[in-house]
Amino acid sequence: MSRKSNLFAARRMLGAASALAILMTISAPVCAEEQAAQFDIPSQPLSEALAEFSRQSKINVVAPSSLTRDKVSNAVVGEMEPEKALETLIGDASFSIRTEDDGSLILAQATADAQKGRLFRVAQTVPREARAVEDISSERIENQETQDSVVVTGTRIKGIKDQFSPVTQIGREDMELAGNETIADVLDDLPQNFGGGIAQDAATSINGPGGASVNLRGLGNESTLVLLNGRRLAPGGLRGSYVDISSIPSAAIDRIEVMSDGASAIYGSDAVAGVVNIILRDDFSGAESRLNLSTLTEGGGNTIKAGQTFGWSDDRAHALVSYEYSSEDNLDVKEKAFSENTQGPYYLLPYNQKHSVFSSGGAKLTDRMRVAADGYYSKRKSKSFETSGSAADTLYWEGDLEQYGASASIHFDLTEEWAADLSGAYSWNGHTTEALYRIPTSLLGTSADSKSEIISVDGSLGGPLFNLTDEAVRVVVGGHFRTEAADQLYSYILSGGNQTALDVEQNRDVFAFFGEIYAPLVSEGDSVPGIKRLAVTAAVRREDYNDVGSSIDPRVGAVWSPFEGLSVRGTWGTAFRAPRLEQLRDILQAAILGVYVDPETPMTEQVALVLSGQTSNLKPEQAETWTVGMDFSPTWLDGFNFRGTYFDIAYTGRIGIPSSRLNASFQFTDFTGIPVENLSVADVQGYVNSADRFINYADYFPSLGSLVIEDVEVILDRRPQNLSSADVAGFDLEASYDFSSSVGDVAVFVNSTILTAYEQRVSPSTPLDDTLDTFANPLDFRLKGGVQWRTNPVTAAVYINYADDYLDDEALDGGVKVGSWTTMDASVRVSLGEMMKSNFANETYLTLSASNIFDKAPPMIGGRPPLSGVIYDRANADPSGRRIGLLLTKRW
Repeated sequence: MSRKSNLFAARRMLGAASALAILMTISAPVCAEEQAAQFDIPSQPLSEALAEFSRQSKINVVAPSSLTRDKVSNAVVGEMEPEKALETLIGDASFSIRTEDDGSLILAQATADAQKGRLFRVAQTVPREARAVEDISSERIENQETQDSVVVTGTRIKGIKDQFSPVTQIGREDMELAGNETIADVLDDLPQNFGGGIAQDAATSINGPGGASVNLRGLGNESTLVLLNGRRLAPGGLRGSYVDISSIPSAAIDRIEVMSDGASAIYGSDAVAGVVNIILRDDFSGAESRLNLSTLTEGGGNTIKAGQTFGWSDDRAHALVSYEYSSEDNLDVKEKAFSENTQGPYYLLPYNQKHSVFSSGGAKLTDRMRVAADGYYSKRKSKSFETSGSAADTLYWEGDLEQYGASASIHFDLTEEWAADLSGAYSWNGHTTEALYRIPTSLLGTSADSKSEIISVDGSLGGPLFNLTDEAVRVVVGGHFRTEAADQLYSYILSGGNQTALDVEQNRDVFAFFGEIYAPLVSEGDSVPGIKRLAVTAAVRREDYNDVGSSIDPRVGAVWSPFEGLSVRGTWGTAFRAPRLEQLRDILQAAILGVYVDPETPMTEQVALVLSGQTSNLKPEQAETWTVGMDFSPTWLDGFNFRGTYFDIAYTGRIGIPSSRLNASFQFTDFTGIPVENLSVADVQGYVNSADRFINYADYFPSLGSLVIEDVEVILDRRPQNLSSADVAGFDLEASYDFSSSVGDVAVFVNSTILTAYEQRVSPSTPLDDTLDTFANPLDFRLKGGVQWRTNPVTAAVYINYADDYLDDEALDGGVKVGSWTTMDASVRVSLGEMMKSNFANETYLTLSASNIFDKAPPMIGGRPPLSGVIYDRANADPSGRRIGLLLTKRW
C-alpha cells in the first residue's frame, strides 16, 4: 500500500542564574454580580453542564478538568441564585465552591483526600469540552486553580469547546496508580508510541547509556515534538538527535498530554507524528514527601527515588520548588534466566544516578497583568556494558548528562476580551560519554562531548472577532524567534593519548509567524435537526531557517455533532522536520575510485567516484497528515466513552544515506541513490581534492584494470540526502466505562492501535519496503487495558499489555515467527489517613505495585551470529521481568 559557538560559556551562567528565577501569576475575568436567574440545564457530562451554567447565568465558572472528568451533573430547572444552582448541578460533597471578589465561582476539592478518591485511567482521552470548562466565558482566567495560563496541547486558542485532534492525557495520579516510575515508563504504555529508537535499555554511540525519548507512530524520535510546559527543550544525545525525557523529575509532573496528529501549523518543526507536552506542577500548597522503592524478583535493577516538594499560594501569587533523587542499579545479562548463556559482560539495563530540581512561581501584578517563571536543573551519571559481535567489541560506557533551563512569561489583558502574551525560554543540554573496548588494542575507545542550547522568544495576540452564533469566532496571531547552537567534540582514545576526530561548533536562527482561527458555525443554542453543533478551525505557520530554507504548513479541522453524545471530527495538514545541526556539515571523508554496474544494464561498466561523509545540502523533510474519527458518549449509558481515529501520514524527503555493495568482481552495484552523470573533470577533481582520503580500488583489486580520474563517468554520492519516504496508516481505538456498584466504583478501559500500513522507501529508485510486523519495527496490533476499583480507603487496579506476533526477518535461517507477548500489572493504593483514622497519617498514601506479575520473559530472537548480543527485540519487549514497587507519599 503506497502513497503518496562560543555561545556556551556566557549562556551557561545566564541559564544557571535564570533557573533560580521565581515570579508568577493568575488573573480573573470580569463577571456579573450574583443574582437570581432562570435555569434549564438537563443532566449531562459535568463539563458540558458547567459550560451551559456559565452561559445561562452569565457568571464565569472555573474548574480544573481533573475534577470534571467522567462526572455527570444533576438537572437544574427553575429560578434560583447561581451558587445554589451550581451546588445542585454538582451534587457532590467532595467539591467546594469559592466566590471570588469579582463574582467568579471557583470549583476545588473539599479536601485533598477527595481528589485521591477518584478513579484514574493510565491513558485518558481528553473529552471534547474538558478544556473549555477551565476557560468559560473569557479569554482571561485569574484563579489559583488554573494558575498562570491554561496549557492546551494542539491549539493556541483558549476557551474553545471543540477538540479536533485526538489528545490523550495521563495525570499524576494515573502514573502513580499504574506503578510508572518515569516518564518513559508512562509513554511506553501507550500503544501509539513505538519502543524503537532511543531507550534506556539501548546504550549506543548515538545515545550513550541512560537516555530515553518518544517515538510516536515509529517514525523516529526526531519526528515527535517533545515540549516542557509548551516550550521546546534543547536536544540531547551525542548527536543532538532527541529530547531526553529521562532527565525530567517525575515528582514535578502534573500531567502528560499526547497529541497523535501532525501539528507543524501550531508548533513548527518536528511535530510530524505528534506532540508530547509534559506539564509540570504549579498548583500545590504545603509540603509533600515521596519515597519510591522497587526491585526485580530476579536479578538486579533495584531503584530508589526520593523527592521533596514545597509549595505556597494565595489569591495573588504562588511558588513551588521540587527536588528528586533517583538511583537505578544495572541489570546484567547473566542475572536473567532467559539470557544467562549470552556472552557478557552485557547490561540489559544501565546504571543511572540522577539529581533534579524544579521551581516555578507567579504573581498577579495588576488586575490586567500577571507574570510567571519556572526553572529546572538535572544531572545524571550512567554506566553500561554492551556486546556488539565479539568479546573484543564489548564496550564499557560511562556517561554524564547535565540539563537546565528557565522560562518567563507575561500576560496582559488589553481589553475585556483581547489579551497579549510574551514569553522567553532558555534550555541547555550537555552530554559527555566515554566508550572503552573490553580488550585493549591500539584503539582503546572513543570520547564524545556534545552540547546544545535553545534560546526562544514567543509573542501572541488573541481574542474574539465576531459572533456567528452565541459563541464567538476566535483568533490568535503571533511570532516566534529562536536561536539554536550545537558544539561537538569527538576523540579517539589511543594508547599514546587522545586524538581529536571532530570538533565542530554550529548555530542557526529561526523566525516564525503563525495564525489560528476557530469558528463555531452552529452551537447548541441554535442547533437544527441533524446538526447539534458544527465548528471549524484553520491554522498556518511559516518557519524560516537561515540554513535550510523555509516551510509553510497549513492545518484545517472540523467537528460535527449530529446529536448529543456523538461527534465526528477530521483534520488535514502538512508538517515538517528541519535537519538537525549535526546533519548540516560539509565533511567529505572519502572519495573512492572504482567501477559501477547498474543492475538495469549489467553488461555496462562505468568508472565511478564514490563519495562518503556529510553535506549541508539538505532540506526540511515534508509530510502530509490527516485524521478522521468519532467520539461517542451515549446519553443512555452514563459513564461510557468511545473514541476511534483513523490516521494517515505520507512522509517524503526524509534524510537517509544511500548505500551500495561490492559484487564478486569488486564492482559497486545496487546503488540506492541517484547516480550523477555528465560531470566535468574539474568537478571530479574538486571532489578528490576536498576529500580527507582518496582511494583507488584498482590499487587493491587489479582485476578492475587501470582507473584514472579523467575517466570518471558517474558519481555515487553516499552522503545523506532527502531521498527516503515513509507511509504510515492505521486506527486508534479507545473505550472506557465508569460505573458505581454496591461494592465500589469501577472503571474499565482499553486503548489500542492497529497499523494497516508501515512502508518505507530508501529512494525514489527503490521499491516500497513493507516492514510492518518485522524485527525492530512497529507491530500491527498493540493494546493496553485495565480494570480499576475503588471503595475508600482502597483503590486497586489490574492492567493487561499485549504485543502481537511478527516475523524476525533478520534471522540467519530466514524469516522466523516471534510469538505474541502478553503481560499483566497490578497495584493497590491505600489512604492511610482514612484507614487508620489518625491525624498523623492524614494525607498519607501507600501504593504497592507489581508489573509483569507472571514474570514473562520477552520473546526470544534466534538465528543470530554467536556473541552478537541480540537476544530479544528491544523495540517491542522489555527484559526486566517482574518488578515489585512501593510508593509512600505524605503531605504535610
